[in-house]
Amino acid sequence: MTILNSTNPSQSVKNDIKELESKIQLFKNGSIDQESFKGFHSIRGIHGQRQKGVQMVRIKIPYGRITGQQLTKIAELVDQFANGMLHITTRQDIQIYSVKIKDTPAIWSELDKVGLTIREACGHTVRNITASPFSGIDPKETFDVSPYAQALYEYILWNPFGQKLGRKLKFSFSSNEEDEGLSFIHDLGFIPKIKIISGEEKRGFKVMIGGGLGVSPKLADVATEFIPEDELIPFTEAVIRVFDRYGERNNRAKSRLKFLIKELGLSLVIQLINEEKIAVKHEKFVISRESYNQIVPNLKAGNTKDIEILNEDKYLLWLQTNVSKQKQEGFNAIQIKLTIGNIDSDTARKLAGIVKLYAADDIRLSITQGLILKFVTNENLKGIFNLLNEIGLAEPGADSTADVTSCPGTDTCVRAITNTSKLSAEIERVIIDEFPELIGDKNLRIKLSGCPNSCGQQSIASIGFHGTIFSVDGRQAPGSQIMLGGGITGDGNGVFSEKVIKIPAKRVPDALRIILSDFTKNNLDDKTFNEYYNEKTKTFYFDLLTPLTNKTNLIESDFYDWGNDKKFETNKIATAPVVDINWAERFTNEAKNRFEESDIAYENEEYADAIFHNYAALISIAKSILIKNKIAVNTEIEVINDFDNLITSKKITSKENSFKDTILLINKQRPAKAFADKYISKTRKFIEIDF
Repeated sequence: MTILNSTNPSQSVKNDIKELESKIQLFKNGSIDQESFKGFHSIRGIHGQRQKGVQMVRIKIPYGRITGQQLTKIAELVDQFANGMLHITTRQDIQIYSVKIKDTPAIWSELDKVGLTIREACGHTVRNITASPFSGIDPKETFDVSPYAQALYEYILWNPFGQKLGRKLKFSFSSNEEDEGLSFIHDLGFIPKIKIISGEEKRGFKVMIGGGLGVSPKLADVATEFIPEDELIPFTEAVIRVFDRYGERNNRAKSRLKFLIKELGLSLVIQLINEEKIAVKHEKFVISRESYNQIVPNLKAGNTKDIEILNEDKYLLWLQTNVSKQKQEGFNAIQIKLTIGNIDSDTARKLAGIVKLYAADDIRLSITQGLILKFVTNENLKGIFNLLNEIGLAEPGADSTADVTSCPGTDTCVRAITNTSKLSAEIERVIIDEFPELIGDKNLRIKLSGCPNSCGQQSIASIGFHGTIFSVDGRQAPGSQIMLGGGITGDGNGVFSEKVIKIPAKRVPDALRIILSDFTKNNLDDKTFNEYYNEKTKTFYFDLLTPLTNKTNLIESDFYDWGNDKKFETNKIATAPVVDINWAERFTNEAKNRFEESDIAYENEEYADAIFHNYAALISIAKSILIKNKIAVNTEIEVINDFDNLITSKKITSKENSFKDTILLINKQRPAKAFADKYISKTRKFIEIDF
């Protein structure tokens, strides 16, 4: 796929890998501290793991689109460098575990050979851009959003304005107003719209802004009801730049776009975004749908319609729950259900072979941690079912009640409180064995997380669980917070599930039995679960589940988490020792690097990048001097104001030539050469000030 921005990503990858190798060696030699090293490697998709001495590596897969060759390559890498398992996340990434830090450059280099990256998969960046996995084939889609997600991904990757944010940003695309892309929980969510302008149909998007999950979930606001398609990228860049300048940086819990909107108000944030548009690289950015790599059906696939099916009942249920008609006549999409998103390397390789035979080379990872195959002919449904069944990938109930979404929990995550993998498997077993009538119910979704952070998206589940502590007379047992009634309502709207009651984690299956037994027996009007919940209310369920909170009948096994043979303890992961960091020196060095990048960009006639690097360098200089003067630093706009006040108090410069007025010229003119010359010249005068 062609990268649209001006940076050469192949060369950038080579340079980045060399730098990663260098930083690893410097860290091993003790030349850089752990905090600095962590900040460096996290932006390169490398994240700490619960187990000491190994890392999780996150592979960034925009809108979940992956080829058979790419899947095979990842399978090879997890066998060579990891634990043999691929984990699909709710952000359509693939994570691999138990990787030694010394092997990460080799992994990245191999991924680059098949067009994959780990760059900006973690850290304070724009995270993986998600989209409906059915984009391009959905009979109800307004239009195919895949080219837009791809173009936005390519534009942002390696772009200087998104590299060192106060915290992460998450973007999504939905295919239609049903909003299966979950725009309402994203920093930016795009819903495709067609508007008649001057008698012509124009493509564009409704834009949702400032949504998020976590401990303090917030529904997104409407930024605009319609933005033309060629303004999508300029608008997004403006949002990133505003968040970079005004967003919280010290308090991690408040450093998301939703909190900035809460602090400043939506109208002011939108005003700042509109003002910032003049500074972005392009006034309009035309996304060429024609150059996008379209899905190519496998028309050479053989005819297997007369093949014998050994388990006819399973096949018929699979057809009902896992197969759907595409908008392209004669073709089907097949959903594959994975327990908590895990697939081992051998199975992944076999799946890639099946795709080569019977489907388009366009596997999609779903936000519910499954897989979707496309362009399977009616004649080949029996054949592909048999092949998938042989490798354990034809279980019915994909994307339904029987398909539980879950984070990795204490298997690997540092922040997790309780285990999720064993509990997820038990929940699915209860559904399949005891409530088979719910297999295929796509209105009742179960999600769970190992902590309140909502990586498993329990906050928008019909039935959600998150790990917590259940205290009993001074002892701690693994607990679970039950949440009910969440979900999508459409066109940028949604409902967060309500916290109902906290119970011991070992009693979650019983809680599920109570909830589902009541629903299946007493839902006489065939309501969805959420409709039934709203009718019954939270109080009803609290009373229904209260017996499970009884502490007098706990048994010893209740103090052991799912799948663990040791008594439950809260997170005992060793934390790194506090390192005395010379922040003033660090910011000074950072400024030098940004000035160098500014000069390189200017020489390459990339004037917008030259201006931005220069701006970022001045911010770092200001931070360094403020720290030396014992003034705390936080948001960039506060740094600008405080540094301006410092200069004024020392009577170094006149008001007409203030630091604030000068540095904030960044969004007063288009970023052409003439303005770059003026801006760089004026701002660099502040380097010469003797403090």
